[in-house]
Amino acid sequence: MKLLVVIVFLGVSAAGNAIAHENLSIRYIKGSSGKPNEMHAQGTIKASPEKVWDAIVRLNDWSSFMPRMPASFYITDEGISAIQTAGTREANLLKKVSEKYRTEVPRQSGGLWQGAVFQIVSTPFPVKNRWFVLRYTNDETLAGRQIFKQCWEMIAANVDFVRGCFLVQSDEKSGHSLVYYEEIVDLGGHVPNWVTKIGVKSTTPDVFKNLEKEAGKASHETDPKD
Repeated sequence: MKLLVVIVFLGVSAAGNAIAHENLSIRYIKGSSGKPNEMHAQGTIKASPEKVWDAIVRLNDWSSFMPRMPASFYITDEGISAIQTAGTREANLLKKVSEKYRTEVPRQSGGLWQGAVFQIVSTPFPVKNRWFVLRYTNDETLAGRQIFKQCWEMIAANVDFVRGCFLVQSDEKSGHSLVYYEEIVDLGGHVPNWVTKIGVKSTTPDVFKNLEKEAGKASHETDPKD
């Protein structure tokens, strides 16, 4: 893995701004001295780690349940080149380009696999929608211990910097899933810090809520019929 998952036990440190939301804790750290903004979240999802992971790795389906994400799909290496040479940085135009190179990346059960993903994130006015080509690394080599990890790093985007991770593991106390979510981002373009913080406060709780709903849907679909 190129990225190190930072497991932050929120509330222990007074640094940053802590936001409480039911069983979710969020810490937002404003970037300074050229460093990007950071968001670290920790929460419990009422589903097994396997079901939560099943939702997380379905990147071609994220636009159907992840908040503020109208587009998310794997693309080929040729698609990366097409985006980089498209001559535009407008999100919807690049979506049309990337759709020609949409693909599937097979899941490697019990293993590790990577793929490039094109995504669009809707951002609050007056910021233009952000688009990304991200290299996702999915790791289920520790599935036997109910530990799953997904990290992403930027290939191309209309932001200056982005990387992040999900870490899913079993919560022994509740029998559900303990999920850590980290995002380090610099939106660039002189975007005010308050805009970024509003996006974090409004979107991160929905990430956890929607993952729980999607994981629950998968659990229901696989329940044995009477």
